[in-house]
Amino acid sequence: DLKALAETLKVHAHFLGARSDVPKILPAFDAFALTSRWEGEPIALLEAMAAGLPCIATATEGACEILEDNITGWLAPIGDIPAITQALSKALYGEHRFTQGQAARQAVLGRSYQALANKVLDCYTSIVVNP
Repeated sequence: DLKALAETLKVHAHFLGARSDVPKILPAFDAFALTSRWEGEPIALLEAMAAGLPCIATATEGACEILEDNITGWLAPIGDIPAITQALSKALYGEHRFTQGQAARQAVLGRSYQALANKVLDCYTSIVVNP
C-alpha cells in the first residue's frame, strides 16, 4: 500500500525491508522519524540518535523518556499529522538540525550497555559498601 501511495504521490522513496546493516546505513539518512502510536524502549530511535541524525518522534511514553523536545530532537502529538509534518520539516531543513543531531548523539552515549552496567554496579556497590 505504501509503495502504491508513493507512486501515486510521485514521491521518491526506497522501501528497504528488513536489514541487518542498520548502523552502517543510518548515516546516509537525512533525518529519522518514528511515528508510532505506542513505544516502550524505541531501539530504532536510540540507534538513529547514536548516528547523530536529526530525529522526530511521536510523544509516546518511550520516546518522551529518550528524546527531549527542541533539545535532542522534536516530539509531535500522536496522530497529529500537521505537527509531525512540521517537526519533520525542522529535522530536514531547520537551522538547528545538525546541533540537535549532535545533542541526540551525546544524550544516548550514556545509555550504552557499558554505561548502564556501570550504573547498576555502582548501585550494588553502594549497597554492599554502605548498607
